[in-house]
Amino acid sequence: VAVVANLQNDILIPPEAPQLTIELIDGALEFTWQARLGATDVKLYSYNADSDTESLISETIDTDAQTYAVPISLLESPLDDLYYRIELCEPGNCVSSFYQTLTKPITATKLSTLNDSVDSSWQPHLNQTGNVLVALDTNAMLAEVQFKIDTNWVNGSSVQVDTVNDSVANDLSLSDTGDTFVIAAYQAINSHLSISVFDRLGEAWFETSQWEIPMQSDSDNTINKIISLSGDAKTLLVRSENGWVSYERSNLQFAKQGEHTISQKLISWDASSDLSQVAWISESESGHLDIHRMSSNTGAYQHSTLSNTLAPLRAEGAKIQMNNAGDEWLLAAWQALENQDLSLQLQHIAIADDDTVSLLSSQTIANSTDEQSQLKLGSSDDLQTSYITWGNQLNKTTQLNHISSTGLSRSFGLSDYVELESTNQTLAISGDGSTLSWADKHIYTLD
Repeated sequence: VAVVANLQNDILIPPEAPQLTIELIDGALEFTWQARLGATDVKLYSYNADSDTESLISETIDTDAQTYAVPISLLESPLDDLYYRIELCEPGNCVSSFYQTLTKPITATKLSTLNDSVDSSWQPHLNQTGNVLVALDTNAMLAEVQFKIDTNWVNGSSVQVDTVNDSVANDLSLSDTGDTFVIAAYQAINSHLSISVFDRLGEAWFETSQWEIPMQSDSDNTINKIISLSGDAKTLLVRSENGWVSYERSNLQFAKQGEHTISQKLISWDASSDLSQVAWISESESGHLDIHRMSSNTGAYQHSTLSNTLAPLRAEGAKIQMNNAGDEWLLAAWQALENQDLSLQLQHIAIADDDTVSLLSSQTIANSTDEQSQLKLGSSDDLQTSYITWGNQLNKTTQLNHISSTGLSRSFGLSDYVELESTNQTLAISGDGSTLSWADKHIYTLD
């Protein structure tokens, strides 16, 4: 006679559920769990709460592995509407984790005094550590200042800037600490560029310097970048009609140090935090881009045209970003191959001491038939985090990118998390890559 155990008074302990963690790394969701002894099958599922449906992502996962990466492009969007679980099976028994969801990799803080509308006249700029924001409002002719104290953003003083308006080219550059900023604005009436310097002294801002540079036209306003202030606020580069003018500061006043002229047509440029390195793009006779570097250790810049052996890219509209060491750059440009549409390329390149250029990694961002598509490119000081925006006046797309040991990758599209409007958006990223802001008047923290 078989003896059946009496379980009436026993406490049944279910198998311990495996712990699943999810991270967004290098353009993919990385799932991590603890291995289970005896498991012969590992399956990963996603669950959509809106449609109440579960989908099998993979059932071919290595049973000895404790991690599995899935490119974002293979998953449903938006990512934060999905829940995930891992199932570990042995013969006759399966154990599942609880559902886990991706923590949003972006958190938004609305600037308290500003409205919700996207405003292309509102141009944000962030300091190196992402705790000071200065936004140039060309409609109101103001520079609005916000400070981050602990985790809260608070109002600073607004500064009246009479030289800027919507109809002229203008630019703002901010020191690393956020205590000094410089504004440049083209004045068509008397054909000059007006430079204004503002310093925070105590809790108030004061205009400490102001001067003008003759400039016949602002026709190169597509270059966007007009000025670059060094991180320590002691050196300033200003784009002129034929190159750059450099200034050094003493006792709150800037004095002209020299002019650096070029014969090529300037398309885009960027500088390191100490301004000892300048990267720039010019247009060749064939319409392709040439890349150049200016280096200075003593105040006198040495110009090098780099040995670019990469596939030819269009110069028109191209953008460039440089790391602080000057030995790695990001290039965003359109490439036109025979009988094919335009292809938007983002390239991460290295510059050797002998000016040889090598391609570290590249990414095809988009294809387009729109030759007038406008590009914007910005990055952290080390290039590890960057944004690229492309499109026409009616439709723009923004993408964040990341550089890791495997090269360039799409981090995630901001459209996954942020409502993008059809406007000429202006973006800003902090030097340390921790903070992003744009014309929707929010601050986004990049975790």
